[in-house]
Amino acid sequence: TGFKEYINDTQRVEDAMNKTRQVLLDKYGVDNIAKISEVRQTNSIKSKEYMGTLTKEQRRDITLNARKAVVSRGGGLSKPEKFVRTCLENNNYTFETNKFIEKYNFDIVFEDKIIIEVNGDMWHANPLYYSADDLIMNKRKASDIWLKDKIKKEVVEAIGYKVIYVWEHETKTTEDLLIKLIIKRINNAKIGDNTESASTPWD
Repeated sequence: TGFKEYINDTQRVEDAMNKTRQVLLDKYGVDNIAKISEVRQTNSIKSKEYMGTLTKEQRRDITLNARKAVVSRGGGLSKPEKFVRTCLENNNYTFETNKFIEKYNFDIVFEDKIIIEVNGDMWHANPLYYSADDLIMNKRKASDIWLKDKIKKEVVEAIGYKVIYVWEHETKTTEDLLIKLIIKRINNAKIGDNTESASTPWD
């Protein structure tokens, strides 16, 4: 109760923050404790230790707001995705972009639960160019990236969505040809036909 009263008293909060800033300035020469290098190093170590104790699902919960903030600032929009959006808009399609479903971020989402994921050939280890054991950026195996994308797809398909993919190399064409490819995949997804879907190692 005392904390609620304090936090709702804007003047008391401001006075406390000013007092804290002054103490930091007098003692350390900075107005924010995070600017002290020793504190940053300690926080980084502790954060890594803590995150290491969590499951992937728990880490996803913790980072959800941060990921949403990056998206809201325009982060993550690639040139291929921008072209796909333009093609759809020019053909009078309405959709949401960067929509979070089950804590996953999806590129393009239609009202009828069709999702388009625009995958970079390298970042998503396009199976046309990469084998399962290939390392992407010398860090992650292609097979690990495929598994992550497969799980993401299965999670939303379990609640009624259909996911189709457009790969980066497929966007290197004209707007007319790209929209025809997208429309074909959307229509096939609606009837459950994957014969014309993009090449993925999990389908």
